[in-house]
Amino acid sequence: MATTSLGSRWRASPCSTCSGRPTGNSSRKATGLTYHRPSRFDDRVRITVTLAEKPKARLRLTYRVERDGELLVEGFTIHAFVSREFKAIRPPEAVEAAFRQAFGA
Repeated sequence: MATTSLGSRWRASPCSTCSGRPTGNSSRKATGLTYHRPSRFDDRVRITVTLAEKPKARLRLTYRVERDGELLVEGFTIHAFVSREFKAIRPPEAVEAAFRQAFGA
């Protein structure tokens, strides 16, 4: 399981190789949200994003928004890597290397 907080950044679109040359994009395939409790404009919230299993063709991210340990919102997004022509492609090697490091070989 790979979990990140607001301090970390995931750059999924456009994906680039180590040379910086764009190779494709991440296309969002599905989204879902469940609202449990309201929040207010000035509330301090904690957002947790989890990539629970090593992705293959698609990756599923889950989200939790909490205020003082109370669950406000939970949701998910499903993404796929696509070419500029929106055909399914493998993730760039730099992204696959990050997945191997996070989840093991």
